[in-house]
Amino acid sequence: MINLNFVPEKVVVKNVGQANWVEIYDTKNKIRIVFDMGMPRQCPASMVKAQITNIMNYRDDKPIFVLSHWHTDHYHALLALENVATQYFSQFVFPSTTPHNVTSNRLQKIMQSNHIPISLLPNNSTMRKVTLSNNVSLY
Repeated sequence: MINLNFVPEKVVVKNVGQANWVEIYDTKNKIRIVFDMGMPRQCPASMVKAQITNIMNYRDDKPIFVLSHWHTDHYHALLALENVATQYFSQFVFPSTTPHNVTSNRLQKIMQSNHIPISLLPNNSTMRKVTLSNNVSLY
């Protein structure tokens, strides 16, 4: 499913207000995983673009995008950037239970149109821990 065959060196938690956006880097300063890519819902695309200070690294590094859950403030940046941002990922990982609403449907259509592999996390009612190394875990 997700290639976790790397040693995490640093974790960057972006200051995006009431949202979530985390980047996980390896020892060569390559972005390997982007965990959520949220911004407040009312945030314009120009502010989202300003948040991606290393967009060229996304293009070059082709990280995996992991969505923790289907609240818009965890993927709004992808919606604001549409095809530009989605082309910079090597794989998308989403919870298998998706809501049927306009925003989640729009995001899924963007992913499918770029032909990027999509993996679905199993539908569990309990939180699962994915250990990346001795010092980094995702829930």
